[in-house]
Amino acid sequence: MKKISAIFCGLFCVAAVTQAQFKKVPAEVTSAFAASYPTAKNVSWKSGFSSYEASFDLDGDHGEIKYNGRGEWKETRIERKYESLPKEVKEGFSKSRYTDWHIRDTREMREKDRETAYRIYVSKSDIRKHYLYFNSQGKLTKDAITL
Repeated sequence: MKKISAIFCGLFCVAAVTQAQFKKVPAEVTSAFAASYPTAKNVSWKSGFSSYEASFDLDGDHGEIKYNGRGEWKETRIERKYESLPKEVKEGFSKSRYTDWHIRDTREMREKDRETAYRIYVSKSDIRKHYLYFNSQGKLTKDAITL
């Protein structure tokens, strides 16, 4: 009996997760996205339990944006080329102790009710890697070691 209960519980969980991943994206969400990024290309959607995420390409950059079910924006993350970061952020990085490290990735990160942040992923070797977070004035606000 315990075995049967465990199997039904497992099937229920799988069904719930599967349903959450394939929910239809509400018109409010797609309209909000289209208004913000009318020239976006290669748009694809994923749904979670309480949010929707679009993955898209825009002007040579790749981005991801999240909305709640009412179409209210939650956050945006856009991969940027280092050269396209704001001058202040590049100056802040050039004054940091990581200027001789290899830049692997850069992103612009915006969240509702928060200041825009710019993340620069750098590495010195396969073991020494950091995520550096800068504000729009070029101040290093966070230095996170990563694997």
